[in-house]
Amino acid sequence: MLHIETRGPWREMGRQVGETFRDWFPQVLDHFARWLAADLDGFRPAVGRIREVLLRHCPEVQEETLGMAEAAGIEPDLMLGFRFFNEIRSYHTGCSGAFMADAREGPLLARTCDIEPDISQQIQLCRVSRPDDGPDTVLVTYLGMVGALGFNEHGLALTGSSAPADVPASSEGLPMAVCNHLLMSRCRTVAEARAMLAPMPLRGKAAVMLACDETGDSMLVELASGHEPVMLPRPADKTWQACSNFCPSGRIPNRADPRALENAYARYGRMAHLLEGGLVERSVNGMKRLIADVAQPGPVCHAPQCWFKTAYGLVIEARNRKMHLCPGHPAETDYVEVSL
Repeated sequence: MLHIETRGPWREMGRQVGETFRDWFPQVLDHFARWLAADLDGFRPAVGRIREVLLRHCPEVQEETLGMAEAAGIEPDLMLGFRFFNEIRSYHTGCSGAFMADAREGPLLARTCDIEPDISQQIQLCRVSRPDDGPDTVLVTYLGMVGALGFNEHGLALTGSSAPADVPASSEGLPMAVCNHLLMSRCRTVAEARAMLAPMPLRGKAAVMLACDETGDSMLVELASGHEPVMLPRPADKTWQACSNFCPSGRIPNRADPRALENAYARYGRMAHLLEGGLVERSVNGMKRLIADVAQPGPVCHAPQCWFKTAYGLVIEARNRKMHLCPGHPAETDYVEVSL
């Protein structure tokens, strides 16, 4: 797993990423966006629409992209298209997320990142960002992409999972990555995130998001192209929430893929059983054991039943502004701490 801390103006932070990982970018672009590089002129209208959205909602991301492109020696439109390639062309992963309100250390948010066992495993990036004009953040994502899973200095934390939905693609609405960036850079609490999301139609890869803040407020959000977000606050009698690769409300139809749904429900069922039954210790160590249970391959999803591998696991202490990060499969790798 890659690590970097950036600070300063957004364009300079982009340069820091581009320069540090300059040797990685050609491999990453060739793997994920060869189709984009091969027909960049054909995709320029789509890239241009993304740029218009950025300039309207978060111009700092456009500035960061320009700095990244300059330092990495990559054509700016190609870099921008790559950073949002899942808004232009969809891909899916399999991940799990869990929230615990009543841990000793305060509210905890956890995740496994389950992805293809290829270059994707090597280019997951943990990035501490300290912009001149925004909150400090600790975020994880693919190298180069707009990352917004992690937490900010205010104690707002986000994680989530892909959730393939049976909905038609839409070119209307805000790209999911922009939505996530706005939540991390503009919001302090789950209540503020809820207010920001309420009127916002979205486009791009369908997903479920788990959000929490330092007070213990939490919600699960279903996101699908062409739909306004479906927000599911935590029931008053529950101290936990969880997600895997399906939308649980029934308001957004899930794609009918029996093998994938069996895998997703197995992981969700394991988390729900342990959390609801009080069978997992309410602590960081308990949450680490929980996500080790649902890592892939692992006790719940054996190798013949899964086609992804867990690239990292994490547990966020929202109150203490701290991430416990396992930069690899939890059965193979020790945790490190990243904090603000």
